Amino acid sequence: MKRRGADSARSSLLGSFRPSCAFYSVVILLRRFVLIALLTFITQSLYVWLTLANNAFLVLHMLLWPYRHAADSWLELLTLSAPSFQTTLLAVESVP
Repeated sequence: MKRRGADSARSSLLGSFRPSCAFYSVVILLRRFVLIALLTFITQSLYVWLTLANNAFLVLHMLLWPYRHAADSWLELLTLSAPSFQTTLLAVESVP
């Protein structure tokens, strides 16, 4: 009985990813951690660092295309593109 619970928990965490990208949930947590750390600890050139981080995670997503369904990957791509675009504009404006 406990085995079914473990299988269903694993399925709910990893079920939407392709088998070769089962680690991608860790990448999502890492992305959140990096963005929070940047916002907390960086004071100089914040938008430049945010742009670099957002673009790095955007490129990683485009290279891996981790979701089983293409629609999920496209939605994640749009979700990652918005902050990447915004921080790029802010970084360009903040450079003297």
